[in-house]
Amino acid sequence: MNVTNTKQIIKALNDLTTDQLLEVNQELNAIYNKRKKEEISIIKSLVKAGDLVYINHPKCAGKQYEVQYLNRTKAVLKPAGLTEAQKMLTGKTVVRINMIQTTVNA
Repeated sequence: MNVTNTKQIIKALNDLTTDQLLEVNQELNAIYNKRKKEEISIIKSLVKAGDLVYINHPKCAGKQYEVQYLNRTKAVLKPAGLTEAQKMLTGKTVVRINMIQTTVNA
């Protein structure tokens, strides 16, 4: 979708009643939630405990993390390359599964 189409859609939305806007909002939320669930299921099928991954976030840029376990919508990670003693002292990182960017190795 380009900017022109987006502007046309917004212009058309301005003409709708409150009830119609509520209906459109509910439909948009349903579409968004469906796509989000599909994205999460794809990532969960590719990633498992012990895999090395990156996180799609500026503070974590370039850092590798090891997947400890996956919950329904979140992953628990620890920084990669640490000894077992260091891992015990290091806090866990919990991120939304859709923030996991790529798998380094499986």
